[in-house]
Amino acid sequence: MARESMRIVTGCRTPAQFVAVFERFCDAKTCFIPTTDTRPVGSALSFTLRLADGTPMLSGTCVVKATWSTRDNAFKRPGVQLEIDKLSSDSEALFEQMLSRKTIPMKRPVERKSTERIVKLDPAKKRAPGSAFVLPASPLANVDDSALDAMLGCTLADDGEPLPEDDLAIPGTPPPRVLATVLGVAPLEKVKTKPKTKTVPMPVILRSDAVPFSITQTGGTAPLAFAMRPPAEPSMIRLHAMTGEERFWYLCALGAALFIALLVLATTFVFA
Repeated sequence: MARESMRIVTGCRTPAQFVAVFERFCDAKTCFIPTTDTRPVGSALSFTLRLADGTPMLSGTCVVKATWSTRDNAFKRPGVQLEIDKLSSDSEALFEQMLSRKTIPMKRPVERKSTERIVKLDPAKKRAPGSAFVLPASPLANVDDSALDAMLGCTLADDGEPLPEDDLAIPGTPPPRVLATVLGVAPLEKVKTKPKTKTVPMPVILRSDAVPFSITQTGGTAPLAFAMRPPAEPSMIRLHAMTGEERFWYLCALGAALFIALLVLATTFVFA
């Protein structure tokens, strides 16, 4: 028959709290778990008893011996009593430690008549009174019932279910960085500037009467680059660039030149 796996999460946060709280509820064969979530009597369980952060303390197999939904029991709390069948090797040492802390009543010695001779001793030297502060035998000796109930608050769940969230657990991711402010204003962050790049000089064409000079560039001065002059083009008269008056006189001069040329040719032909 398969056993049901049960995970019991207590309200204890340290192993010392766990031992101090549950030593009063455990004996050599049973362990009482304060909880309102119970299991049927006779159920065979595979259990783990854990701290609030999920750290296992006791684990093994057990059988539900008794359950109470009210405080009408020897433990004065509702809960379930487990009869332990077997504990793991790590849990046995802790369980033995819990049992060894239980108070063992001392037997009253038998009174007998003394036949020894009574000898008077010198008065002992008086010592200065010590401090009135005494450490308690149990770390929970001065804890009230409400705080103890908070530590005893156990949650029963199957092993497949997630652990309950702990409000006091350390977060897995660090909190965001907090900037120190002056009068509520955060300091300005340094602006990253791009490195200066050197500009490559571009070749230009200058007139023949231009004077070369140096230009200032990023990172220093460099001479202005020169290009070779293109070959001279033949001179041409561009009528479209002339004004109306210039164009008129140009055509008149051209017509006169043609007339004179024709007149010379005709005279040469006649007198030849």
